[in-house]
Amino acid sequence: MKKMFTTLICVVMLVGCGTIIPDNKNDNQKAMQGKADAVVVAKNKIADNSDKKMSEIATMAQGVDYSLSKVPATNTTHEVTTAKEINQRVISIAGSPKVDELVKIKSMVDLLNSEIAKERERGTKLLQQKDVEILSVQKKSDDLDVNLNKKIGELATTAKKQAEAADDNKVIIDNVNKYFGLGAVFYGIKRFVTSCIVGILIFGVIFLVLRLLAATNPIAAAVFSVFNIIGAVVVNIIKGVAPKSLNFSGFSPSVELQKYKTTLSKLIDEIEEIQTMTKDGKSITINDLMQHFDKELDQSDKDLIKELKTMLRWKK
Repeated sequence: MKKMFTTLICVVMLVGCGTIIPDNKNDNQKAMQGKADAVVVAKNKIADNSDKKMSEIATMAQGVDYSLSKVPATNTTHEVTTAKEINQRVISIAGSPKVDELVKIKSMVDLLNSEIAKERERGTKLLQQKDVEILSVQKKSDDLDVNLNKKIGELATTAKKQAEAADDNKVIIDNVNKYFGLGAVFYGIKRFVTSCIVGILIFGVIFLVLRLLAATNPIAAAVFSVFNIIGAVVVNIIKGVAPKSLNFSGFSPSVELQKYKTTLSKLIDEIEEIQTMTKDGKSITINDLMQHFDKELDQSDKDLIKELKTMLRWKK
């Protein structure tokens, strides 16, 4: 019994301590790292889009500078000179575009400045295509900003959940460390009892539903038979662990019940037979009755009657 009690305590401690801190630390770290990586990716996409913006600005600034350079020196006005000086500063900020982009913008400027109408029309179409490219970059910039804000929000939500989980774990650890570490035992017992109660409640609800359906539904009856087997196993376990629990609860083992039932059935049968004999006019004395019982009852029935007489405090 002492060994069984020690084993039970160890199991309770393992169950309780095993659930003190959920084993999802790695999962939380992975989730947090995943959200942080998503934010980094979103920022990188914005940076790439910003580079495309600067590339477009540099290309257009070179186009403006190329167009202004076509103005004859004799016709250069103060406004043109100012435009060139400001544009040079834009070029210094944006940097130099790629060679192929520089060639394209110069070709478009030549077409736009051409004196031939068809070439100006071609230049206008190229400028419209450039407008589409610029609008695409701008729209993508807005989408990337929205996506970044979303990823930052998800990261903040995940961080908040992890902080809450950490606070809960801190409370559990504090409770476990109470009473020189014995808090873990109390926590394990509490956790074990709570889990058992929840399991019993769920089992009970399912049992009642199947019990109601078993009378009309053959499938439910088949499943309910499994519950009967489980119930029998549980009762046998309880009977093995606590042999006197059935007596305390008012239940009797089937063997004991059958023993009393057999003897009682014989007595009733003999009494009814003797009663029939008295109705026929035959006189029966107490000695005849006792001799009849002594003849018809076997030794186990006699022993049981003797046991009952002792319990009722009748003299032998």
